[in-house]
Amino acid sequence: MSKNWGALHTVKITYTSGTTGEPKGVCVGAKAIVDVVRSIALRTAVTADDRHLSVLPLTTLLENVGGLYVSLVSGATVVLLPQNQIGLRGASGIDTAQFIQQFERQQPTTTILIPQMVQLLVTLADLGTEVRHTLRFAAVGGAPISETLLQCALELGFPIYEGYGLSESTSVVAFNAPNENRVGSVGRPLPHIELKIAEDGEVWVRGSLFNGYLGGDATVLDESGYLPTGDLGTLDDAGFLTLKGRKKSLLTTAYGRNVAPEWVERELVVQPGILQAALFGNGKPSNLAVVVATAGTDVAQRVAEVNRSLPDYAQVGGWILADEAFTTGNGQWTGTARPRRAAIWAQYGARIEAHYQSKYKIESKRTHGEVV
Repeated sequence: MSKNWGALHTVKITYTSGTTGEPKGVCVGAKAIVDVVRSIALRTAVTADDRHLSVLPLTTLLENVGGLYVSLVSGATVVLLPQNQIGLRGASGIDTAQFIQQFERQQPTTTILIPQMVQLLVTLADLGTEVRHTLRFAAVGGAPISETLLQCALELGFPIYEGYGLSESTSVVAFNAPNENRVGSVGRPLPHIELKIAEDGEVWVRGSLFNGYLGGDATVLDESGYLPTGDLGTLDDAGFLTLKGRKKSLLTTAYGRNVAPEWVERELVVQPGILQAALFGNGKPSNLAVVVATAGTDVAQRVAEVNRSLPDYAQVGGWILADEAFTTGNGQWTGTARPRRAAIWAQYGARIEAHYQSKYKIESKRTHGEVV
């Protein structure tokens, strides 16, 4: 790859999905892409013998950089199929049989998945035998994955490794690999990436950063060139990064305990029949989940199962069954499988408040657009 690209030469503009409903155009430079591709190729040891199945849309920077570019630079084969042949139906639907069939037919050695796809492979483990035999490395990203689900996948023989990134850092910041994997973490940062944790727990990143937002201010970095990610996390002595949740979505209960809703939501969607969940409860005595579930699911039983593994302050004290799935179409879901909390609150806020009033016989204070 050429080393002559200018650091600020923008070659790609990708739009963040955004949890507020306002996507931003992220201007990515050629040098940043080269740095990320080289680092990923080195850690994953991709060779010309590999066969990458592109599952995620090429509109996602992660698939572009971590899947397509890494494979092509390494001389590997890339299998690109129309999304409907992969089994993807819109932003959140998957044709189970077709999805598994393509893995068996194409026999990839590498791929990139989102948590919903990992859940599918685990649930249909008996049908996915060939998948386990051919895959050597499958990255999972785009959204947080339950530690329980990830551990289960590994025990079943699926080589699935969690990572972390953001568009502003040209997709990938850190990820686990076969020879350095710590379940529950998102792995070590790429060789060219530097991380620091701010006093409030926010993760800051430096290295392969974007050139700025399209039509916006490019000066979003601090004086040392670090970018605030908006994510809360910790770094252990071995350099593994563990995420705690989004800084802006962190909720504080009426008893002063902080809860990262993503943590609880991950555990909920691992349960059979629960497809999506959004947790609320800022300033309230307990947490409440808005749940999307398949017909016939005993949601109360599933919630009780989750609560057995959570500390009391994080447990789900009540739940509401959603009227419809969270989708990009209704504005309640991002393209990277994250809930848009303000949009969900707009539809269910009155019912959530009614729940608290009924349960605690108090007049709940309505929080406008409560990011809970």
